[in-house]
Amino acid sequence: MDPVCELNVHRQIVSLLDKPNPVIFDIGCNDGSDAQRFLRLLPSAQLYCFEPDPRAAARFKEKMVSDRDRMRLSEVAISDRNGMIEFHPSNGNDSAKEWDLSGSIRRPKNHLSEYEWVRFDPPISVETRSC
Repeated sequence: MDPVCELNVHRQIVSLLDKPNPVIFDIGCNDGSDAQRFLRLLPSAQLYCFEPDPRAAARFKEKMVSDRDRMRLSEVAISDRNGMIEFHPSNGNDSAKEWDLSGSIRRPKNHLSEYEWVRFDPPISVETRSC
């Protein structure tokens, strides 16, 4: 999806909100791209972002330096319990090397047959939190 279309999706979501200063939970925030769009559209919003993949969390921290007062990053996976769990980090082949947009605490199933170029590295242990 191109950035203009993505911004339009965010505008549609914002239009459903009833106030200019909402609290937004961005679960699986990856590098913060969605968070940035929401902050651009809602400068008074407060964001709580969650990302268990260390690669994506590192990019998030680099990218979001100027917005740290309006958001909080928790490097955890959201789950039905607190503790530790196996996280299946995604990766890709060829031009999609370093693909980290498909990782999950659930073992991959249909994703592999629908997107053959995605692969999953050995699981890593990540912290989980319940809401």
